[in-house]
Amino acid sequence: MVRQWKSIAIAAGAAALALATLQAQQTAGKTPAFTAMDYIQIQQLVSRYPYAVDTGADNGGMYAGLFASDGVFVQRTGDVTGADALSATARRFQRGPKSAFHFLMDHVIEPTADGAVGKEYLAQFVFGDNGMPSRIFGGGHYDDVYERTAGGWRFKRRQFIASQGGVDVTTPTAAIGPMVKIARTPSRGSTLTASDYLEIQQLISRYPYGLDTGADQGNLFANVFAMDGSFIGGPSRVDGHEKLAAFAFGHRPGQGPLYTRNFSTNVMIRPSADGATGKIYAVVMNIAEGNGKPSSVLNGGHYEDAYVRTPAGWRIKSRQFVVSKGGAQAASSAPAPTVPVRVAKDAGRQPKLAKGMLAPEDYVEIQQVVASYPFALDTGADGGAMYAELFTVDGAFVAGDMKIEGRDKLKAFAFGHRPGQGPLYVRNFSTNSVIEPSATGATGRAYAAVIDLGEGAGKPSTLLGGGHYEDQYVKTADGWRIKRREFIASKTELPPAPPRQGR
Repeated sequence: MVRQWKSIAIAAGAAALALATLQAQQTAGKTPAFTAMDYIQIQQLVSRYPYAVDTGADNGGMYAGLFASDGVFVQRTGDVTGADALSATARRFQRGPKSAFHFLMDHVIEPTADGAVGKEYLAQFVFGDNGMPSRIFGGGHYDDVYERTAGGWRFKRRQFIASQGGVDVTTPTAAIGPMVKIARTPSRGSTLTASDYLEIQQLISRYPYGLDTGADQGNLFANVFAMDGSFIGGPSRVDGHEKLAAFAFGHRPGQGPLYTRNFSTNVMIRPSADGATGKIYAVVMNIAEGNGKPSSVLNGGHYEDAYVRTPAGWRIKSRQFVVSKGGAQAASSAPAPTVPVRVAKDAGRQPKLAKGMLAPEDYVEIQQVVASYPFALDTGADGGAMYAELFTVDGAFVAGDMKIEGRDKLKAFAFGHRPGQGPLYVRNFSTNSVIEPSATGATGRAYAAVIDLGEGAGKPSTLLGGGHYEDQYVKTADGWRIKRREFIASKTELPPAPPRQGR
């Protein structure tokens, strides 16, 4: 397994170097434009971080390789910079080659004059070590500065900031700026381009920060909606920019610039006749913040979204939060999820890709397959057919000694997966999707957490378990599909000192 992670680190470096060479050829002699591929590569950089720090792969070299030559990780005891010191940090806090500990969500990316900055939420999960119950270890967010180097995008600076309620906090954190329009040219008909998907992803990622912090008098939250947009939560409905801003600003007394509570992932986006729709998993976690109380999962469910293209870019036209509820008879007025559709190329001249490289639309299509997997598994949609159709005709799912191969068996597995299934059931959360080109298509890996949501019946929500997926993807006539997916349960195989919150 250690050898496998070393190979992953080498492959990641080679792919980034090839991309950087291509970018340098395209932008020689001028300031590089910020493209869809830049967003994707920064996403991939951030998604690699958990694997590097959790496993200590390549003797810490994978972790150090994510930073620029003068890159800095800011920790409580001082700055860590330089390859040797960064590698030592990864070795110090590694938890073993099968460990899954850092779950990153809600990644906001903002271009700057000399690179880019970013934020993402972090939840740290410990899965049943030494026979103990699985639990939330901690959480908060990262503040990032990214730099375009000769080897591709790297961290110039990264700082973890633990969740903390209240407006009078002393730890500084960067503010989130206005939405940047990524999709420049309207897509044709009911198709979406890679830039459309990326812009909607960025829109969705801003939502939790606006809700949790109440930033800019609630306008950070309101600005992700159209001017006549609406939010529906249970029996309450909030319409229009002013009311949405007031709702976010007065949402909760614990708010403040460092408050982390609403996490979202599994972002599934589909084109529609008048824009796009989305389904996104959401989980509300109470991060203990060092107050002696245990962190806990409060509740969860999913968002039903409608997106509209405005002169300023994509915005949320309507968003409804739907609490998780088991049972096939659960009432739902939302349309059933569908399998991912092909992603269109962005208009205009596209850069020529070197042999073996993936285009932006390839990354986005694979992202959508990965995001759709939990919905298909949890709901058993279309009699299990949605799940089966995420795989190739001869695709296989493997977990331990179990192997399910072929669409008929995959369909039966998904439809009979669990008695609690139904259109509103939420259980499997996936993050940290890393995608690499391969000789036969692409490979990937993604973290997985299984959360049993109490569903409001007096039953507490519980973190059940987790681990990561190892994937193989191939491009078919219908788009990218999973050729093979293996689930590997998280396991701490080394006896390191207890990790510090935010490592």
